[in-house]
Amino acid sequence: MLELEFTTRDLALTRFALSPLWEAVAAARVLTLPAPDPLHRPWAEPARARLTGAGLDWGLLADLVPPPPRTIPLFLAPPPTTPVADLHLELDALRATPPEDVRTALRSPRAPQSPRIDALRDDPVTRLARLADTIEAFWDLAVAPHWPRIRALVESDIIHRARLLARGGAQQFLNDLAPQVSWDSDTLSIGHHHTRGGHRLGGRGLLLVPSVFVWPQVFSISAPPGSPPCATRHAGSRPSGNAAATSPPGHSPPSSAAAGPSCSPNSTNPPPPPNSPTAPA
Repeated sequence: MLELEFTTRDLALTRFALSPLWEAVAAARVLTLPAPDPLHRPWAEPARARLTGAGLDWGLLADLVPPPPRTIPLFLAPPPTTPVADLHLELDALRATPPEDVRTALRSPRAPQSPRIDALRDDPVTRLARLADTIEAFWDLAVAPHWPRIRALVESDIIHRARLLARGGAQQFLNDLAPQVSWDSDTLSIGHHHTRGGHRLGGRGLLLVPSVFVWPQVFSISAPPGSPPCATRHAGSRPSGNAAATSPPGHSPPSSAAAGPSCSPNSTNPPPPPNSPTAPA
């Protein structure tokens, strides 16, 4: 359980942002799963076919989005700095990541490991530039065709959250973020399997980043100095029956990814319904 302690200032500075880079990273993680959630399967199979048909080698990106308890390195998806981020500017920032930041993130005990990641650690400047080019190509093939619908969906979710805030105040708004997230006594609790502890937000507020492809997990990532901590959540309720199995990614319930005081991106799954298979997280 991760617990984020709020002050009045933190509550006042809680806000939303959209990040195409976060969406691309979350989409890549979906494609690494042996059994993606039914909500993503109508997107996943054609996306894999397009990536294969284009001959795109996205092995390093896949290595960097491992299942828990391994974590996604912070440099791969830093907190967005504007309400609606631009993918090309986000990729420029990725290319400009200081080499020592890359090496430090990849030395973490829970960092992903592979020969390709070893090569990235040995030559961050060259390998990061190639990684950014790969993410851009991955985006163009797998995510960009759906982006107008995805963006419309997450923006409508933000409007929904604003209405909850207007109707029931911050308590109702924060308690409705996800089944794994609850608000009580000035503390937001996130039910992580692999991350525990309490953290004070310290007046930086909370940044919520809706994402279609994070569903059904909740992600939290550490925030660099000067950035707001964040907590991840999925928005809305899960469709039932055939709707869940046939909805394309633009119709999936979004999730809010947030950068938080944990060491790097982590995820947690809601418990599966009775008698249902549990997909790897």
